[in-house]
Amino acid sequence: MIIFIKMVDKLKVIPVVNGARYHLQPVHPKDLGNAYYDILVNPSVTAGKDYTLSGKDKIMLIDILKEIAHCLGVKRRFVNVPFFVAYAGSWIIYVLTLKKIDMREKVQRLCEDRVYPYEEANRDFGYSPIPFKEGLKAEVEEYSAMTER
Repeated sequence: MIIFIKMVDKLKVIPVVNGARYHLQPVHPKDLGNAYYDILVNPSVTAGKDYTLSGKDKIMLIDILKEIAHCLGVKRRFVNVPFFVAYAGSWIIYVLTLKKIDMREKVQRLCEDRVYPYEEANRDFGYSPIPFKEGLKAEVEEYSAMTER
């Protein structure tokens, strides 16, 4: 989230690939830490299992960016960039920097839904992530304190 928070804070006009209409399920770092602890202290249930640890809420990337702007108290303009333009741009950067900056996969990943169920973790050790807005508010407050907003 911090990359998105910095981007919304610094840029007045924000390019979004294909309207940023892709669902994400951001997970708060404290939820991950708590889950790792719970996994370790419940080996009789969790041993040998792999868990998907996602956030509580499914939310579109454009809505995440708008909510960040709201939490920062700033107005931002979002400009749609078609995927083929963004991907071509990532290739141009890749070639011009002699393969030092490679953003091709990042552009592709921006256009994927990333929503995952966490029911097994909830059943096995009570995993219950915090709501998105609550976690985002904490992240924005931490970012604002670090940047002295």
